[in-house]
Amino acid sequence: MNTPRTTLARYRRFNSRRSAWLIPLSALSIGALPAGAQVVTTPTMNTTALGNALHPVGLQITSVSIHNGVAGQFGTFTNFETLPVTIRPGIVLSSGDVTNLGPIPGATDPGYDPASPPAQVNSQMTPEPDSGGTPEFDAFGLVSGNIENFNGCYDVAALRVDFVLEDDSPIKFDFLFGSVEFPFWTSQFTDSFLVFLDGTAPSDQITLDFAGNAVQVGSSFAGLETTDDQNSAFSNPHAVIHHLTTTSPVIGGGDHYVIFEIGDVNDHILDSAVFISNLRAEPGTPGTDDTEDPPYVNCPRITAQPADVFTCPSRLASVAVGATGVEALTYQWQIRIASETWANLGVAPIALPCGGFASADNPNAAATQVSITPCPGQSDYRVRCRVANDCGDVKTNQAIITISDSCCDSIDFNNDTSFFDPQDIEAFLSVYGEGPCIPDLATCNDIDFNNDGSLFDPCDIDSFLLQFAEGPCTPCGV
Repeated sequence: MNTPRTTLARYRRFNSRRSAWLIPLSALSIGALPAGAQVVTTPTMNTTALGNALHPVGLQITSVSIHNGVAGQFGTFTNFETLPVTIRPGIVLSSGDVTNLGPIPGATDPGYDPASPPAQVNSQMTPEPDSGGTPEFDAFGLVSGNIENFNGCYDVAALRVDFVLEDDSPIKFDFLFGSVEFPFWTSQFTDSFLVFLDGTAPSDQITLDFAGNAVQVGSSFAGLETTDDQNSAFSNPHAVIHHLTTTSPVIGGGDHYVIFEIGDVNDHILDSAVFISNLRAEPGTPGTDDTEDPPYVNCPRITAQPADVFTCPSRLASVAVGATGVEALTYQWQIRIASETWANLGVAPIALPCGGFASADNPNAAATQVSITPCPGQSDYRVRCRVANDCGDVKTNQAIITISDSCCDSIDFNNDTSFFDPQDIEAFLSVYGEGPCIPDLATCNDIDFNNDGSLFDPCDIDSFLLQFAEGPCTPCGV
């Protein structure tokens, strides 16, 4: 068990080793870094940037706030892409400074001392006598068995994310946890990563292994500690606990919050960091296990989400997604038919449970046009796209197609995208003046402008001119 005396002894050993270590490091070449492997971290306290970097899917982030910690402990990251350990871009929290978490020069050199790594990963963030801890971290750690050898927390970086769920659902996120506590101080000074959902009691902490252990550099997640990471400061001889996904229990639709916390245990020194990405609402079995997300470097990535569409009952709604990824990408557009239930769109209309129909002219492409026969009393419909390759798949955010009779595409009669011009009147009168036609033809349906079933009557002209004269309205698709 650690005491203040053992903590002081460790701190003194760290300082004595540090000066000796820095001398040979200065002679090391930057060429000692793994080729092409360098996570890019951007320190920021901008909570909007941190929220956006989580790339939420299926939930709406309403606010992000610094729950505890100081500048330097929070940031965003990209480029964690070199196999075998990869993760999509996201946010990074550290018990130290996130400014430079790339590979440590000389870490594999014979003279490197893993018990006393360099200042790059040794930053006391909160000046004494303050610990920089949080009450909930201490309360969780002091429960017997939760965190090995726990006496207290230090330099805790804690980020609160408030969000709204439309429907009952679990939430999920992917993460990697790295620490320079490994391998010398494993299970002695056990830095940890905690996640509290809708509360700060020990029972609200949702990221545990199957034995009930927190994410820590000790005995938790046995078999998932690896020194093979090539992207970060937690490369050999240090380690990451890798490729994990936490799935919460089902929580009700409405307002919720989650607090991500990482902290030093028992002292301020020897940093740890957590890389978090892909926050989403999605079905799954509660718990923390091997990630469902395959190696990021090979997988599809969404570069442009589909936008909401406002359209008329007789018009197609255009939706599109931007994506990159190795090998050929496949696309499947889907429409939501119930909470957490989606149906694949096809060229042939599919029946919606509410009584309408939906189809897409090119449902297996990056861009398509969706046709919806509205359900009685329903105006909003949600669509998304599943983008896949041999590596895996990713789903876009939901795009809302709103069908309304109030939009005015119908008075852009010549389809030149210019509303309220005389050419639309001329085109309408020209079609009207052509005489009898087959009612199924679009041109004939267009000139039954008041939808009374009677073609070629003066009321259609009156209705068209009246709408034209009413002034600005919302074009469909805008």
